[in-house]
Amino acid sequence: MTNLEKYEQAYSRAIIRLLKSPIERTSPLWENIIQYQAEIQDYIGIIGLELIIKKDEGFAFVKQMEDSEGDTLNRPEYIGDSLS
Repeated sequence: MTNLEKYEQAYSRAIIRLLKSPIERTSPLWENIIQYQAEIQDYIGIIGLELIIKKDEGFAFVKQMEDSEGDTLNRPEYIGDSLS
């Protein structure tokens, strides 16, 4: 068994695609997103992303989560001050 076979989940391809671009209802991955939305959110939430599904408009995408002040994990105090 390869590492890919060991770790691949039914929704793995959907996550990879969501990290690249939005997915439309016409995509073969759409049903995976709908069926596994909780699992996908749990996985991408670890890196500060949020799954957004717009069923009425027919697309899904990910965006950075924000804290109560509207900040994301992309701020230097979250990732360390590597610029100085």
